[in-house]
Amino acid sequence: MDKAKSNIDRLNRLINDILDLSKMESGKMEMHFSSIDIYKLISEFVEVQKPLAAKKNLFVEVEIEPNLPAILADNDRLLQIFNNLVNNAIKFTDQGGITISVKSAEEKNFIEFMVQDTGRGVKEEDLRKLFEKFQQVGDSTKQVSGTGLGLAICKEIVKLHGGQIWADSKWMEGTAFTFLLPI
Repeated sequence: MDKAKSNIDRLNRLINDILDLSKMESGKMEMHFSSIDIYKLISEFVEVQKPLAAKKNLFVEVEIEPNLPAILADNDRLLQIFNNLVNNAIKFTDQGGITISVKSAEEKNFIEFMVQDTGRGVKEEDLRKLFEKFQQVGDSTKQVSGTGLGLAICKEIVKLHGGQIWADSKWMEGTAFTFLLPI
């Protein structure tokens, strides 16, 4: 019974991801922008994620620059970005942990968000494929579950907010996903 429910849940997530991505790419995704308190959003998000990381004995740290302004964003979609990035970090990290940092960007009027892990990283030649649909990169000897849509969805959400996203990684040392959103 548990296995059947797990398969149904997985298929449901896959269908929802495909539908979301299709809506975003066709410009039909409804966005609900409001003023977002970054401190509150990250704090509440991390409280939910810490137990998941703790199951693998991973830490979750938060570093938020003081006095950041609120941003105009879709709260649910912003949470979706963090959910995808942090869940990937947990999935691909066996020891150490995840650091979420938020600060003013060097570019004026942007806030820089970073999710960094101490996981297995991504080979340099695979970095360019990370945000493509149905792509999973990394160690082919280890099977990981997923659709390969999470990062493509993150890219589209960031784009819909007028921002940009990228990744830096060192194989077997970790990965940092950074995205900028306008204030």
